[in-house]
Amino acid sequence: MGQRQNTDLFISREDIDFYRDLSLAHDNKALELGVGTGRVAIELAKAGLTVCGIDASIYMLSEASKKLRRQNSTFGNRLKLGDMRNFKTETLFPLIHTAS
Repeated sequence: MGQRQNTDLFISREDIDFYRDLSLAHDNKALELGVGTGRVAIELAKAGLTVCGIDASIYMLSEASKKLRRQNSTFGNRLKLGDMRNFKTETLFPLIHTAS
């Protein structure tokens, strides 16, 4: 069996707490621009925050979706992924960040 390749360039989790604390201070909602593989956004959703993650790369959104499915949990309804070139939302986000 082959090993699953890690698609994240940055394995560090040091910034997760920073983004979680920011989101908690801003109505538990965040919009992440350039969500990539969902490294931060998935952790925020797991912590109970509402997160929208957008990216221009279909490949990165695909990797984030795969990672989300592997989590096998119910927090997925708190994370929405979309293409930043045509993303629309009715939700107002008090916090917009990039986590790369």
